[in-house]
Amino acid sequence: MTIANKFIVSERWIVLAAGCAIQCVLGGIYAWSIFTPYLIADYSLNSGQCGLIFGLSILVFTSVMIFSGWFVTHRGARYTALIGAFLYMAGYVTASFSGGSFTLLLFAVGVVAGAGIGFGYVCPLTAGMKWFPNRKGLVTGVAVAGFGGGAILLTAVAERLLNNGMDVLLFLDGSVSAQA
Repeated sequence: MTIANKFIVSERWIVLAAGCAIQCVLGGIYAWSIFTPYLIADYSLNSGQCGLIFGLSILVFTSVMIFSGWFVTHRGARYTALIGAFLYMAGYVTASFSGGSFTLLLFAVGVVAGAGIGFGYVCPLTAGMKWFPNRKGLVTGVAVAGFGGGAILLTAVAERLLNNGMDVLLFLDGSVSAQA
């Protein structure tokens, strides 16, 4: 095996690991129920409102995936992932400044972060299948497992921090080190 081939082999595994990490972050949306009791208790939302935020996020995520699948083939995975990362971050940072406003949380998490998930979700799948043309099923399974793993990981971290007094909106903006 030549040095160039060794680099390609290792680089494609890095792409797979990075894709799994991206999916893990995005999959945190499935841990939304951990935030519901805190949004209800601290910001007077009701369970229906919290469910609507989650439901809209999933609707927007799946709808945007249709467009982002086309977009990634025309603009590339890096640019598509960058858009997804920006939207996802903007959604959660906006949510952290919402003051518990249902309307702003619905827009920030449901629409903006949901669109970010839609853009980000397709990139690891597309890039993985490109780098592993003979193992498309395996690569897709690993990437999607990362999405599910994100919910498990976020639930564990959120539960610990929120039970120790961290404000739910502070957690949403990613400032976990502020009170950890």
